[in-house]
Amino acid sequence: MGGEGKRDGKGFDLLRLRGKEYLEKARDILKKYWDYSDQEKRNNLIYPFGFFTGTLIYLEVILHLLIYQRVDNKIIYPILFAFPFGLLLALLTGLFRAAINKVMMWVITALICLIFGIQLIYFYVFKVYFSFQSIGMAGDAFSEFGSDIATAVRHNISGLLLLCLPLPVLAILLKDGFSCSKRKLKEQGILGIGVLLLHSLVLIALLIFGRGDYSPYDLYHHTKVYDLCGKQLGIATMTRLDISRLINPKEDLVLADFPTMQGKIPKAVPTPVPKTIKSMEAKPDRQKSDPTPSPLPTPTPVDTSPNVMEIDFASLAEGEKDNTTRTLHEYFASVTPTNKNKYTGMFQGYNLIMLTAEGFSP
Repeated sequence: MGGEGKRDGKGFDLLRLRGKEYLEKARDILKKYWDYSDQEKRNNLIYPFGFFTGTLIYLEVILHLLIYQRVDNKIIYPILFAFPFGLLLALLTGLFRAAINKVMMWVITALICLIFGIQLIYFYVFKVYFSFQSIGMAGDAFSEFGSDIATAVRHNISGLLLLCLPLPVLAILLKDGFSCSKRKLKEQGILGIGVLLLHSLVLIALLIFGRGDYSPYDLYHHTKVYDLCGKQLGIATMTRLDISRLINPKEDLVLADFPTMQGKIPKAVPTPVPKTIKSMEAKPDRQKSDPTPSPLPTPTPVDTSPNVMEIDFASLAEGEKDNTTRTLHEYFASVTPTNKNKYTGMFQGYNLIMLTAEGFSP
């Protein structure tokens, strides 16, 4: 335990030093190319960046409390991801003249609040987060679960109002503080570099909890479990990953924490079954007149040899070009086979049909 604590402490120290280096580099670049003497230019960056970042952090924390009634130490990732995302949105709302930028701020803020509100209602009804990859079934969901959705909206009115709070805040800020003027190309380029630096820092921070199964690192890079992704990485990051996977669905299959094939498949060696012993015929007892009882039949031994199919997955993996299929071949080649038991082959020769009733399946 002491060694693990020291390693964790070193990891946090390294992360803090790396973060300090990134922030110092970003500050130096910003000072070099940005005119800090102009208050309007400062406000034109600080206000949008602070608003979008604060909005994302607020919505992530509120939604966590509404769904899970608590937050844990991994809430740090939704908060950290809010900074590069907020800076990116600030960059987008500085591309055009002030009137268009203000409209973009309204549209972006309303869209963010809408996504969080949809996730709240969807999770209340289905106990999972909404995925854009299943958007084709949205019509069926509204037609079959319309009454449940209406009930969920009624029961979560207060939560929906809390999630819409950034809209009146934006109205006040646009009236009193935001200029939303167009930025120069050089300034926008500096903001783009800042987005990359902040995002890189957050990706490094994913290693705090390791690379194991369903860790924040694994959920971001490999495993597609949206419920855990929304809880550990945040709704904004989950939505971004969901849309990117919708646009580019072709991905290699990754088996979390499973070793690649390390040897040949063990050959099935059936357990030798002894020949049935012939029943001994009762011989007449010359001394006793009582007949000798017949012996009990010898039970047939159970075959407990490895239950392995006669398929050479190793050679199939070597000749396979598709990454997903090859990964599956390697998995089947490396997995340890189970042994046969008395139930093996029970349904041989039968047509076995298994039904899963959705309403009764947890």
